[in-house]
Amino acid sequence: MQTHKIEQQDRHSKPQVPPSQQHSVEESSNLIRPQKPLNPVTASKSHQELHKELRMTHKRRVSQDGKTELQKALEKRRWEQRMKASRDQEEAKKNRSPLHQELLKRQQRLEK
Repeated sequence: MQTHKIEQQDRHSKPQVPPSQQHSVEESSNLIRPQKPLNPVTASKSHQELHKELRMTHKRRVSQDGKTELQKALEKRRWEQRMKASRDQEEAKKNRSPLHQELLKRQQRLEK
């Protein structure tokens, strides 16, 4: 039973470092470790607040109607293009010359 306890203690104890390496470990702990420099823009409080506000408004807009502003703008643009195309077709029908109208009538008669 005691041998089992000793084995468990040996497993959980810190590994023994040879004296030659122990000196180098102590020296490395005294050295200053390099750190990544902070980006002054992202570290500023105003930038963090602005970013937080943008995230919140983005979440709110997406969750309300399920579409982002970009999707809304693209849909609006497509709708306007379709409306313009239909208006142009109607104007083209109205502004046909008498010659063009007569040719269309003859074409329809020939098709029948």
